[in-house]
Amino acid sequence: MRKGFSAVLGSFLLSACALSGAAHAEFHTAVDATYSPHAMRDLSGNLIGFNIDLTNAMSKELGEKISIDGVEWNAIVPGLMSKKYDYIAAPMTVTPELAQSFIFTEGYLKSIYAFVQKKGTPDIKTSADLRGKIITVNKGNPMERWLQAHQQEYGYTFQSFGTNADAVQAVISGRAYANMATMPVIRWASKQNPLLTPASFSIDSGNVVAMAFRKDDGATRAKFSNALKCLKQKGVVSALVEKWMGYKPAADDLPAKAVDGTGIPGLPGYDATPVTLACSK
Repeated sequence: MRKGFSAVLGSFLLSACALSGAAHAEFHTAVDATYSPHAMRDLSGNLIGFNIDLTNAMSKELGEKISIDGVEWNAIVPGLMSKKYDYIAAPMTVTPELAQSFIFTEGYLKSIYAFVQKKGTPDIKTSADLRGKIITVNKGNPMERWLQAHQQEYGYTFQSFGTNADAVQAVISGRAYANMATMPVIRWASKQNPLLTPASFSIDSGNVVAMAFRKDDGATRAKFSNALKCLKQKGVVSALVEKWMGYKPAADDLPAKAVDGTGIPGLPGYDATPVTLACSK
């Protein structure tokens, strides 16, 4: 009897292990809930935005639940490293430096840096127009690092804020001249607030926006990479860009075209091995 029970118990445990390997109980991730149109809260306090819809689409494609926390940007990377989060759903501009510390899916957006300023103020047309200005930025993002790197060259000062909403508010209140963020964020701020307008000056960083994973979690990266490729192929990512960012991507743009291999070509962590897609129906 004891031997039979042990055999049944062993069989049960093996089955349970097999099931746990086949499906993740629940993935956990986070976004900066003030970085519109990527993520924000509606009047009921629910998270909405491009990256919220993209995460929900990823969940559907994977057939697995993904829970999303809305936090300040500075809490997201530590949350990933402490394993509170399985990956970063917030829009993350991938620089060569970051690629030394994390692995990524392929990009789904280009990362264009831009500025928003108050209407009626002289337009920032070139980098020379930054001289003497106070620029605000969301603390800890690549735009802050760009401002640090070029401050002496262009002669501006900058202030970092825990949320981009606070950084924009400093411009509206007249405490700063312009806010620096990615192009979709700048366009959204201008669209939502009649006091603001995009500056003419923008910077093509040459980088892309992607989902980030711990370097020791290639299996999760591979699953999400496959799902992202499927969503591109199905036109889901392009449709979300059109919904939240107001333009229709061309057929060869990042939101519409899957990249060969896994990760971002030319950066550490890229795997050129051909991928056979397994998409949901």
